Amino acid sequence: MGMSVAGMGSGLDIEGMVTKLMAIERQPITKLDNQEMKAQSQISEWGKIKSALSAFQSTVQGLQSSSNFNAIKGTSSDSSVASITSGTASTLGSTSIEVTQLAKASKVMLGGLYASESTNVNSGGSASTLSISFGTTDSTQMGTAAAWTSTTATKTVSIPANATLAQARDAINASGAGVTARTVNTGSGFRLVLESKNTGASNQLRVFRSGNLDANFAYDSNQPMALTNELIRAQDAKYKVDSIALTSASNTITTALTGSTVTLLKEPAAGATAGLTTMLSVTKSSSGVQDQLSGFVKAFNDLNSVLRSA
Repeated sequence: MGMSVAGMGSGLDIEGMVTKLMAIERQPITKLDNQEMKAQSQISEWGKIKSALSAFQSTVQGLQSSSNFNAIKGTSSDSSVASITSGTASTLGSTSIEVTQLAKASKVMLGGLYASESTNVNSGGSASTLSISFGTTDSTQMGTAAAWTSTTATKTVSIPANATLAQARDAINASGAGVTARTVNTGSGFRLVLESKNTGASNQLRVFRSGNLDANFAYDSNQPMALTNELIRAQDAKYKVDSIALTSASNTITTALTGSTVTLLKEPAAGATAGLTTMLSVTKSSSGVQDQLSGFVKAFNDLNSVLRSA
């Protein structure tokens, strides 16, 4: 007798039987999937708990730090005139600051006027040298051929052969000579502006050239012609601390008030007969304590919420 397989006419639900068999086979996989989802959920919850606990621990450590309860704060009654930054070493109290003059850096515009930044300023087949120095003059007015006292060693800048105005500018900026060079389009041509990177009367700029470099690549602040090219004259800051007159080569002052840094920001208008005054105060600040307590309460509530929902 031959073997036969029941087909569609046998009355058996072949599709249903196969589906049930497959479902039975998938039960272990489904169980593993459910276990994985549960594990992932637990990992996520533990991550939330760990994060909340870490934040809480940080706030507790903050409360244990004495510096947060002895914070020092510096304030200025007119922050446009001068600002103050204070720390734990600052002396408490109030001080009047009167600013009569800000420290400034020497800035000059060289005499040459060029058609474009591509104009050749060093004709010839060899490099030329630009010598840059800083110093002071005993003249109360620039341009009177007064005595010059150098305050830094002269620095030399090599200007390549056949350099354009732009290439000469870039060579100066790359030299580390203590000046910033930029070209300015005046509308009738391009000119070169040099500015000292440091403020103070001892940083008056002086420039000499040699070789085939254009003769206008020179600036001698002691010569009368220099007045026409001087944009800003180097000067010290002048100020008073409780009526005591002081000077500084920088507008950032660390020696006037113990433990604090004062930054002078504004000077009176030209012709003014009085300086600009602000009151600087150094006090203990309670805001640090308040911030720490607020942070502790928030971190505690966040941790408590995470633990309850876990």
